[in-house]
Amino acid sequence: MGTKLVPHTVRVEFVPPEAPGIAAGLRSIAGSLRGLASYMRSEDGVLDSGWEGRSKVRFFDTHSRDPGEAESVASWLEGEADAVASMTVVEYRTEWEEVEVPDPVPAAAS
Repeated sequence: MGTKLVPHTVRVEFVPPEAPGIAAGLRSIAGSLRGLASYMRSEDGVLDSGWEGRSKVRFFDTHSRDPGEAESVASWLEGEADAVASMTVVEYRTEWEEVEVPDPVPAAAS
């Protein structure tokens, strides 16, 4: 009996090694945005108590949504971080296997 190498395809599924680091970076940015939103809310309280007139009204009309929008972006980033952290990649690899084959039968002499 002889042997020969036969190719076969193997499916390998894995989480890319970069995924946890990328997800952590997105979560860090989301945390910074939440901190910024909190700071904007506290500063709005300070401005509100010591400011009067049309400029105050225009300022708050223009910027009152900013903290909420920052929170919304932070939530979106956290969702994206979860998606990145749980993603998997499928890779198909060719592996070679040695299999036994029968020896060739000699041709009959004529």
